[in-house]
Amino acid sequence: MSKLKFALLGCGRIAPKHVDALTSGAVPGAELVAVCDNQFDRAKAIASKHGVKAYANHREMMEQMGDGIDVVTVL
Repeated sequence: MSKLKFALLGCGRIAPKHVDALTSGAVPGAELVAVCDNQFDRAKAIASKHGVKAYANHREMMEQMGDGIDVVTVL
């Protein structure tokens, strides 16, 4: 079974709960692949901790990741 690739749009206060769910195995078959926030430092912090790509612009994220994202969670 292939994993669903998730991207998070918004890395504010609720983001750590979503990141934990996606990276801990609490959501079977889910994989976090990218995070995006217009405050790029927030996205970079999560991305570096979890080994995913960070973006400051959602359009850029969608263009670059293309079919590499199955689900975008707007936080």
